[in-house]
Amino acid sequence: MIRYIKRLFHKWNELSCSKCRGRETKEIIRDRIDYTVCEIEIVCARCGAYMNYWAYGYYQEPVTRLEELKCRWWSFISRFRGKA
Repeated sequence: MIRYIKRLFHKWNELSCSKCRGRETKEIIRDRIDYTVCEIEIVCARCGAYMNYWAYGYYQEPVTRLEELKCRWWSFISRFRGKA
């Protein structure tokens, strides 16, 4: 039962394409330095829509739904900080 719940959570936690809702991705290498990948653009495998960008060890946007929720939560909370 726990394995089933973990599998469901993992499937839910993956981000999908905003246009076609596909979950398969394709990585396009944009830059290399001495055969080491430095920048990758991540696009949808079905429709080719932009999904994310990875450069020098960091993603430009959140990779999972939980990370996206955290970012939205902290941006929401930051509006009210400092107000009495």
